[in-house]
Amino acid sequence: MNRNLLLIAMLLLFSACESQLGTTITGAFSNIVSGKFTSSSSGDEAYSEMKSKMHSKESFESVTPTCVPVRSIDPILSTNTKNMSQIKDKLCSCSPWGTCDAKSCSCEKLCPNDFSIFKPVKELDAPEDTLSFTNYNNKFSSGLTYKGYCWGISLLTQRFNRMASFSPKKSKQFTTAGQDSNRIRFYKGIINRINNNEVVDIPGFANLKEFSEDPEVKDLLEDSVKDLWSENAMSSQGLAMVASAKTPEKDELNKMYDDIEFRLKNNLSPSIVYNLSDDRTDAHVLLVSASGVRAETGERYLCLRDNTFVASMSQNCNLKMIIKKDGTLVREMGDNKLIDPKTKLPVIPLKVGKVALAHSENTNTMEQISNLRDKCRNDKNCNASGNDVNKIIKGRH
Repeated sequence: MNRNLLLIAMLLLFSACESQLGTTITGAFSNIVSGKFTSSSSGDEAYSEMKSKMHSKESFESVTPTCVPVRSIDPILSTNTKNMSQIKDKLCSCSPWGTCDAKSCSCEKLCPNDFSIFKPVKELDAPEDTLSFTNYNNKFSSGLTYKGYCWGISLLTQRFNRMASFSPKKSKQFTTAGQDSNRIRFYKGIINRINNNEVVDIPGFANLKEFSEDPEVKDLLEDSVKDLWSENAMSSQGLAMVASAKTPEKDELNKMYDDIEFRLKNNLSPSIVYNLSDDRTDAHVLLVSASGVRAETGERYLCLRDNTFVASMSQNCNLKMIIKKDGTLVREMGDNKLIDPKTKLPVIPLKVGKVALAHSENTNTMEQISNLRDKCRNDKNCNASGNDVNKIIKGRH
């Protein structure tokens, strides 16, 4: 099959996400010509190696006493221990992004080179951490023709959730008259940095929903979503989805669910891509926010964060992907009272065909860990000479 045929096949993919292709054909052809057509094996290998090391570390720490920050034990080690209240005054949090500094706690603890560098979040499906527009956004439509960019929305949401912090108490930038172009440039810079997996602080906004509701920001984010769709949907994984709708074996599904649960445990909301068993060209990409097991049947499920619907639809695990007893994979949606915004009909359970983690997942995750760790080490002054507690301890011997 020549490259032109491959391109045509992939343009048919994600028909549920993209039915008018004019705006993204250029990006798709660019991917073919440039060879941007496969996932990164180096990212997959790096992820597997880090995951293996983290499992070993957890096993070791489960039988090893927890260390106490150096400063907190100084009063105990000193000859004058009458004022024991000093101990409480000197206690601090020796954990990723904790309140200790590098003189009190090892930089390896404060800024670990593993998945724990991702900051804990209360809920991975919180509406305030979601884009204000959905896959059925008006800007993605033309007349009666539906158009959406599910992969772009999922990826952009994930990146903001992992790499952006919001500072509502800080002033918004370039708000005075005559600064429109500077303000737009500033917002573009934020989005570009997010898409480079860089750590970004966003002043003047409380969360992603509020940020994406700003009309100027919304326009820029929608453009980014379309670009991300063409960059990521047009890939070898896309071709694989067109080629087959065969559901993986149950053992393989369980292994994938195991890995997704590991990611969720480490504050990661991974993106998955799947198609339907009765229509392999009907494919979709979404985020996973939680997992569980049905008590009555023992069936495992993933909680889905679907950009097709408004954010509240995904809360409380209303949308699930379930491994059935017979090994089939099914999407169920709450009490089946949900209405499809496209057909205006009740949503019914769907039988899933092929399913996998999105091909960009591991590469993005490893880049994000590196950039988060650099930011953490800079904030904690870990790079300054003599500021690592490990060196301080060695100097005492």
